[in-house]
Amino acid sequence: MTGQVSRMEGQTANGQMGAVGYVVAAGVAVILLPVLPFVAVLWVVSELGGSDEREEGYSGENAA
Repeated sequence: MTGQVSRMEGQTANGQMGAVGYVVAAGVAVILLPVLPFVAVLWVVSELGGSDEREEGYSGENAA
């Protein structure tokens, strides 16, 4: 038994949809550009801050 429902005949890449995707991505990047300095400051503060819980890992003490 195959997992394919029907043959994929005649399907080609849609260049217009790729172009629309790039235009939307560029628009989102331009909109989010003013937020980038705040994100950078938060990242630096988190890197210079105290201990990070993510680095400690999971000890599994409460595992059943």
